[in-house]
Amino acid sequence: MPEVSADLLIRIVESKLLTDRQKKIELLEEAFRKSSEVQQKARRRLWTGAVDSRGGYLSAAFDQQLDSLSLKCRVIKAMLRLDVERARKLFLEIPRIRLPQLSCDQTLSYDVTEFYQTMSEIADKSFSSTEIQQGERLRFIQTYLETVESPAQVSPAMSLMLNSTLSGVDLSVLTKSFSSALGKVTVDPRSFMASTLHGNLITNAEQLLHRLKNVDLPTSEFVSAFHSYLLNQMKAVQCSDVMNSQSQMKQLWANLDRLSKWPSQAIEVDNIKPSRVEHIEDGEEFWTTAESSRLLMKTKALRFGDGTEPLPTQARTSNDWQQQMELLLGEIDRWDGASEKIPLTYFHEKSNLYSSLFELAPTNPGRVQVLLSFAGYLRNADAKDQSHIEWLLHLRGLLKKMQKLDAPDRLRVLDVFRNSGNQAIQLYADFDLLSNRPSQ
Repeated sequence: MPEVSADLLIRIVESKLLTDRQKKIELLEEAFRKSSEVQQKARRRLWTGAVDSRGGYLSAAFDQQLDSLSLKCRVIKAMLRLDVERARKLFLEIPRIRLPQLSCDQTLSYDVTEFYQTMSEIADKSFSSTEIQQGERLRFIQTYLETVESPAQVSPAMSLMLNSTLSGVDLSVLTKSFSSALGKVTVDPRSFMASTLHGNLITNAEQLLHRLKNVDLPTSEFVSAFHSYLLNQMKAVQCSDVMNSQSQMKQLWANLDRLSKWPSQAIEVDNIKPSRVEHIEDGEEFWTTAESSRLLMKTKALRFGDGTEPLPTQARTSNDWQQQMELLLGEIDRWDGASEKIPLTYFHEKSNLYSSLFELAPTNPGRVQVLLSFAGYLRNADAKDQSHIEWLLHLRGLLKKMQKLDAPDRLRVLDVFRNSGNQAIQLYADFDLLSNRPSQ
């Protein structure tokens, strides 16, 4: 699994396991190569909606930064501490960002913030004063601003201009290139609304406008280009979940109302009519089958008993409670998810049940029992092939839970993991054992 290889190589470099600078550089270069082989190419995020859903878990899985672009940025940031020239060369090897237009039923939107933050660090740390005077840093940034083509890139690109140490001349050139690129950005309602509602689009535009004014640079070209960009996006097809949400539309118009202070024609709500509103079905829900619902209710009964408040630890140490937990653990182990329509729904539900039992278990022996069952399930779960990052989300969560065990029990579980027969589980267990080894 290339996600595991790249992630662990970066972690080893950032840990105290290795002191040889050249070896660290070699490991980072290997991680960079491995990052091109992973399943997901760019990070996506769920900004609104149920966390306990496929979209919620997928968003959490993306937060691990195991997509190709995030892994490359992690490598480059680590390389900057070792060899700034090599870090810049690696950054230049990243293929041009291509973000296909999202349909309205794709509720997760792109998040390429890390890429532009990494570019800002490269621009500020890897160019000598001579290179800056010769315009090499300017050309470096300009190349990326000229190729902005998705609404997901617009706000991060403005952040780049705001956070980089640019002269007035450089800022003028870059703003002109960026303004020109705005006219070529593809229409993508999902990415545009995510950027406007959650990606600081208007705030960054305001700050860029103020910065231009503060250094006495002309603003009309940028204002006109940004105004046209907003109109072009808002008059296109929109998604029903956003358009039918009073809170999101109120936030949208509150943001756009701030533009009335700009030296441009205000954007009036009555003048904006989308060409079409695309209806989307409700997102995939969890716990809808009889079997999954029954197991969830049993888990809740262990948590709350007959009441509405969580049972205290003392109540969960009784023989009766312990027997109920063991019986439920056995039922979860045997549950094959045959009635679930989508295999990954079953995977997240079953993993959720194991995680809940671990948190409920009041003693280490019970926690160990749950962890071993959970690891046995993960070892052969189909999700490890269908969606690497979603499988790794639960594996890494399991390893984090292991830290709550006493040292002897933790070592016992680690030994089982290291002999699991699953390479990813073995590698993470080995890394955990090495990185937490007491100093000699």
